[in-house]
Amino acid sequence: MVEEAPTELPERFGKYAVQSLIAVGGMAEVYLAETPPPVVRRVAIKRIRPAMAVERDFVTMFIDEARVAASFDHPNIVRVLDFEAGDEMGAPPYLVMEYIDGPDLRRILWEASTKKLWIPFDIGASIVAKAARGLDYAHHFKGSDGTPLDVIHRDLSPQNVMLTKSGIVKVVDFGIAKAAGRNTRTQAGVIKGKYAYMAPEQVHGKPLDPRTDVFALGILLYEVTTYVNPFRKERDEATLIAVTEEDPVHPRERRPDLPDDLCAIALKALAKDPADRFQTAGEFADAVEAAVASRRTPVTEAHLADFLEGLEAMSLPGDTPEVPSEPARDSVISEANLAAYARETARTVAALPEFGDDGLPAAAAEAEPAAPPDGGA
Repeated sequence: MVEEAPTELPERFGKYAVQSLIAVGGMAEVYLAETPPPVVRRVAIKRIRPAMAVERDFVTMFIDEARVAASFDHPNIVRVLDFEAGDEMGAPPYLVMEYIDGPDLRRILWEASTKKLWIPFDIGASIVAKAARGLDYAHHFKGSDGTPLDVIHRDLSPQNVMLTKSGIVKVVDFGIAKAAGRNTRTQAGVIKGKYAYMAPEQVHGKPLDPRTDVFALGILLYEVTTYVNPFRKERDEATLIAVTEEDPVHPRERRPDLPDDLCAIALKALAKDPADRFQTAGEFADAVEAAVASRRTPVTEAHLADFLEGLEAMSLPGDTPEVPSEPARDSVISEANLAAYARETARTVAALPEFGDDGLPAAAAEAEPAAPPDGGA
């Protein structure tokens, strides 16, 4: 169900001047705002929705997010700059974050797919590896007294991985993260997170640890290289069964040119038993980076910035790449000519997975053939 936008745009949040509404979700609204003079800069303000402000659990969860995220200081995690807990007059709480001027991974997948372009696999893999670096930092983060906080994101998805225009990868939205010492507690029998990105232990309500996020990283690696979520079905129940019981289709069946090492990394991260996965997000990132380095120079932020600009350039008239005569090997990205880079590395494909209402491949081939369509996703 699509949430309705607020009827009026707030003029200010404290000292911050509101410019526009960026997004509306079930729990919160995100606004573009500016800091006061003399140093004016853009920030993103996330405010709990007024209708939710009366729900104590939602407010506490929101405050938890600010408390957890404000403690982090890592280049691959969005920075929280300020927080206001609300007031006695009933004003909802809000947090102020750095403004990310680029797209999220969901948008990148959508842009590339609608233009019938494959994201170069080493580019996509490197985006996921950098997200893993941010998560590894969060997993090992300690409080001021040196006590591990045992932070787990547990809601990682393409929407929660963003890129700046300069190519910096940022993990966002620790809104339902598990951390020691948090005020909220998950209710018994309540599953929190997006079903198609959950780990089996989440579905079963078992204890979670960093390997839960490693499973989600495996899904992201699979999806960014094949454009298919390995577990998504038409119905939620079928999706949960796939997560817990079904092995994913081998990535190369989705994209024949994928190298063995990236396929093996994705499948290891997607092991049903946490003991069979990479044991830390750092180990996952190490494996991806080593695989990329075996074929080319490491993917830097400058390379990712060039890729984003090249992808955007593909929408210009006359800038559609020619279909290559044979699958091209990923090449070192040219920083001198973005359009030429886009033509060189982005491969045109004859057919792509159909897209569902949420903007990502619906993986119709994976849906249960006997189940009548019910409109669910």
